[in-house]
Amino acid sequence: MIRPIRAVSVADLSFGRLALAMGGAGGGTVTIDPRGGPGAYSGVVRPACGAEPSCLPHPARFAVSGEPGRSYRVLLPDTVEARGQRSAARLTVHALSLHSVASAGTASGLLDAEGEGAFSVGGTLTVGALASPDIYHASVPVTVTYD
Repeated sequence: MIRPIRAVSVADLSFGRLALAMGGAGGGTVTIDPRGGPGAYSGVVRPACGAEPSCLPHPARFAVSGEPGRSYRVLLPDTVEARGQRSAARLTVHALSLHSVASAGTASGLLDAEGEGAFSVGGTLTVGALASPDIYHASVPVTVTYD
């Protein structure tokens, strides 16, 4: 009998604390690479975190368990909604992308000899000109199946 596959969210997708540059017109974007890193900012959007670990941007992280040695596939939604931690403002996240240590650059992974695996998800947050300065997080629903 094959063990069922299961994915558990370890961390939500975080865009960190954001602010809009003074005097800037329009909005911008923040892109979080699924492999990690500081985030890429465009338009008038700027990071406003400093060195506080609780407000730094990071990809969503998932732990996977199932049948040892089996490959799996991850299905991501087209978009998700990020919410401001204090303001409850809602912003759209698109261009979701996946990174699996076992299968970099693909939407799949491989469970190790203990039946464990992991992957992370990044994406791009669209920030409008009137967005509230805040820390933005998004829960990313995923579907994981055996290949």
